[in-house]
Formats: sequence, structure tokens, C-alpha cells
Amino acid sequence: MLLSEGPAVNVTDLSISDVRFIPTEGHDTAFTLLEGVERNAIIQMLKETGGNKLETAKRLGIGRQTLYNKIKAYGIET
Repeated sequence: MLLSEGPAVNVTDLSISDVRFIPTEGHDTAFTLLEGVERNAIIQMLKETGGNKLETAKRLGIGRQTLYNKIKAYGIET
């Protein structure tokens, strides 16, 4: 359940504005919570597809090149 004091939900209502995902293995970029969730979804889907990037992209509903860009940006080892 989500409670908001006004007619619209804002970031303070979510209580996640300062949460950061810290990547491992020497990557010094701190990801936002949403980026961390996206990174974990990509990793999980790569595991489920046996590393098949085309199938991973299809299942995630993104283009193949977008997947490659995200893998690079998030420092995911394949």
C-alpha cells in the first residue's frame, strides 16, 4: 500500500530517493535503484537464456543494440 499526502505521488512518498545500488568488481558508478533493478533483470534473463543476447532482448522487450549498450553501461560480464 502506498500513502501520499497530496493528490499525486512524488519521490518523497516512495522513501527511496537516496537509495543507491553499488556495483561490484571495480565499477565506480553508483546506480539508482531503478538502474539496479534493470541491471539485475538483464543478468537474470541472460542466465535464463543461457547467455543468448538476442533472446534476452526479445524477452525484455528491448532491441538487441539497446541490450548491448546496457550491458556495457552496467558493466555486466557475459
